[in-house]
Amino acid sequence: MQYQAIIEICKKSQEIMNKRVKKIGSQKANASFCFRGKAFLTTGRYQEAIDDFPISLQYSPKVAESYFDRGQSYLKLGKKSESKKEFEMAIKLNPGYVEARKMLEDLGKTS
Repeated sequence: MQYQAIIEICKKSQEIMNKRVKKIGSQKANASFCFRGKAFLTTGRYQEAIDDFPISLQYSPKVAESYFDRGQSYLKLGKKSESKKEFEMAIKLNPGYVEARKMLEDLGKTS
């Protein structure tokens, strides 16, 4: 499936979710914004990814992967200090998050 199709599917589901979050629950709302954010990240639409992850985190603030992905998006835009904060938060939520530790280590080498 193409990422653009995923983005459109997520957009439609978000419109429905925004109207019914109490009925569907925060995990499903988080998943939709998280998936769309990942699709934006994968297709190089980094600012749009950054814009989606905070919405995802409003529904589920303890999802380390959302912080990690937002950190990657910031890094792709050259915003190292912002990405560092996101990777640190991902590690705080999930101390065993190997990829986040690696990204943070790599950032330390380039700072």
